[in-house]
Amino acid sequence: MANSRIASLELKDVNEPLDSYIERISQSIPQREVRTQYRKVFCVDNLRECLTQGKDMIQWECPVYATKGISLRMIRTTVEMVRNVSYDRLEALIYFSDITENYFSEQIPHMLYRKNFDRIEIIDGQRDCVRLDHPGICAMEMVLAEEISYSGYVTEVMKKFVPDDEKSVYEKCVRLDTIRKELQEKDRYSFSVHQFNKKGEKCLKNYTFFYLNKFFDIIVATVEDITEKFEQDILTGGYNRQGFIRHVERILKESEDRTGYAVVFFDIKNFKAVNELFGTEIGDMMLRKVYEDVRKSELKPLVSAREDADHFICLVERKNLNLDMLTGMCQKKLTRGGKTLHLSVKCGIFMLEKKKMSVNGMIDRAKIAQRYITDEFVQSYKIYDSSMKNTYIDKATLAGELEEGIEQGQFKVYFQPVVDAMTGKIASAESLIRWFYPEKGFISPGVFIPALEESGHISELDLYVLDSVNEFQKKRYQSDKITVPVSTNLSWMDFYDETIMNWLEKKCADASMPSGLCRMEITETSYAAIEADRNATLEALREAGILLLLDDFGSGYSSFGMLQNYNFDIMKIDMSFVRQIETNTKTRSIIRFIIEMAHTMDIKIIAEGAETKEQVEFLRDNGCDYIQGYYFYKPMPEEEFVKLLDAGR
Repeated sequence: MANSRIASLELKDVNEPLDSYIERISQSIPQREVRTQYRKVFCVDNLRECLTQGKDMIQWECPVYATKGISLRMIRTTVEMVRNVSYDRLEALIYFSDITENYFSEQIPHMLYRKNFDRIEIIDGQRDCVRLDHPGICAMEMVLAEEISYSGYVTEVMKKFVPDDEKSVYEKCVRLDTIRKELQEKDRYSFSVHQFNKKGEKCLKNYTFFYLNKFFDIIVATVEDITEKFEQDILTGGYNRQGFIRHVERILKESEDRTGYAVVFFDIKNFKAVNELFGTEIGDMMLRKVYEDVRKSELKPLVSAREDADHFICLVERKNLNLDMLTGMCQKKLTRGGKTLHLSVKCGIFMLEKKKMSVNGMIDRAKIAQRYITDEFVQSYKIYDSSMKNTYIDKATLAGELEEGIEQGQFKVYFQPVVDAMTGKIASAESLIRWFYPEKGFISPGVFIPALEESGHISELDLYVLDSVNEFQKKRYQSDKITVPVSTNLSWMDFYDETIMNWLEKKCADASMPSGLCRMEITETSYAAIEADRNATLEALREAGILLLLDDFGSGYSSFGMLQNYNFDIMKIDMSFVRQIETNTKTRSIIRFIIEMAHTMDIKIIAEGAETKEQVEFLRDNGCDYIQGYYFYKPMPEEEFVKLLDAGR
């Protein structure tokens, strides 16, 4: 006999056998293996066997969908048995308990291992719905104690809390197909995105997803505010650039007059010498000291931070900006173990204006100002003025300007020929990018390329150059015209960009073009930034016929480490060596050594920046393979390069 408030658990008739009943109700268990096991556990024969062995209670927990479209429930089936000695028969009580809430409350904390989340989302992927725990923390104005549509919830969060420039990223990252794809490859999937809190402040939120039950497509998502972690500089314990920006924005939002403030940027000149002479431990100590000197100075900074490496920034009130005192702050002396090093600090200042401007813009203008210091020993500071504006590009709008610039043809690919050292004929070329900005005219690559790298958009430009060079090469080759290899510069960020990696893979497989025409230049810095697993990508490119060039060899401190850790085909000696050929005997010895060493490793040499006859003759006489520089050719637009090739040069 049976009594239940759920129709599916009722008996079909009073004489329905137990085994038939168990088999019928097990149909609500979607997993076939679990369903089969469930029948075996609760069949009459097994119940008798258990009681014979002295086991008078059996429990089984499994997820169940009662009917299609109904949310997942965790059900516990319990059987309590006793042998009635008076009638010599087995009697049992079987009952069902809905333990969904207890199950989640026990399992989720165990899986999360910490409790400082803003909220926890339980997503039912099959039914496109979500239930949120900790609803008091969530700022959305809706009832969250019950299930709501997941897609509707995502739309609402994106609409109310996600900044416009990150909406597309957020929407892509939280799509169920994206989450499933990521979780297929690894146990957890995380991403970070900025969101506004109740006060309208921009905070950084970290989303982490993992399966609670993969079969039922039940996903747990945690949302954690990592703003403080993201904004802290590990070395000094103070703020980094992101922390500085947020706190300055808060101060300016509450201020009636922005013109009473200034942003001051400090740059320690030649700080690498500290690490070279005294070691990185002393170098780190020096950076902490500079930070503390700035923070506790007479400038009385309202916010101070280490912006990057050996750069520091602070927001000060103009009334505390004593320029004479600032000059004294900019001279440092470090003595250790009998060695003394004098350090100078260059200081750029931006006086805030009435018009609204991003804090990023203020920092960048102060940074530009210090670049105009000609002699830091005469005057160690410079105040930003309107004459410097043509060298400034606002990173906040750079991405939009980049896309528009490409569409309008503002970016032009230039070619600088590389000649055979013995014959003087063009052997290859390097592709370079130039930006002709409508309002500001020619923008130096030294300005916009670092800006694009900082803003994370350099790969978009690199892909444009790759496409342009590829089309140029293909057009000439298929027209049976003279074609030489052309190299394209890659940023380290490109190796983490799927679009560019897929492009390279596709072009490597393209049999319509000889593989030798395609070359990639990567700087020492880029090699150092590439993680070990990305080296496999480099090797795959080489095996596909793409020659790899180590650019700017000798410009960094890890040059010879590159030779041990990576394989490449051509090495480019940095122009800083080439330009000292006529004046420095040690430089000449170093260049001879580099050429000889490279040749023993079957590596060809290109010398960059050759400008004089004496430099060219020295390089030629000492076995340099190729030379690139103004002595032969400057970077030129495509039309001029085509004329040279067509003339058989």
